[in-house]
Amino acid sequence: VFLVAGVGMSFLASPWVMCIMSTVMLGIMVSGTINVDKNSGWLKLSAVLPVSRRKAVSSKYLLFLLLSAAGMAVGSLISLAVTAVTGNWDMENILVFLLLAPVMALLPGSVIIPCVYILGEEKSYLGLILSYPAAAAVFVALVLLLPNLYLAASIAIALGVLCFGASWIFFGKYLAKRDIG
Repeated sequence: VFLVAGVGMSFLASPWVMCIMSTVMLGIMVSGTINVDKNSGWLKLSAVLPVSRRKAVSSKYLLFLLLSAAGMAVGSLISLAVTAVTGNWDMENILVFLLLAPVMALLPGSVIIPCVYILGEEKSYLGLILSYPAAAAVFVALVLLLPNLYLAASIAIALGVLCFGASWIFFGKYLAKRDIG
């Protein structure tokens, strides 16, 4: 379904929208793994294993990064194929989507993972729903405020790295002190 919808959108908008869509879709899968861990009792069982809670949380952040990177790679390959068919090699358009993809992974990722752990499955959807438009708004605001696309994108990516890293570090410390539910 994702592939069909993405390829269809690629012909209507820019083929490079697939780069962002696949980055987001694969990154979101981490919230599902956290919910499965909670529902199956794995979080409680893993508390007695010789792996700290902090490392368990770190594994989710790392999985998020790996899945988002895989999504960006797959989306880029699909976008490249569609662009080759359509012949629309608008490099600025391509670069905007390639630069937006990491922002759309890192900023929301810094919110989604803590939300799923703290709020639970249903309530965490609010964080998920709000984090993606907020990340896009940050990117658009920087592009509109700054004279150079690459400067705006660099700042947005740096902000994403900073937020994701801070979330990873501080949430890992927070959860290590909290009871697992």
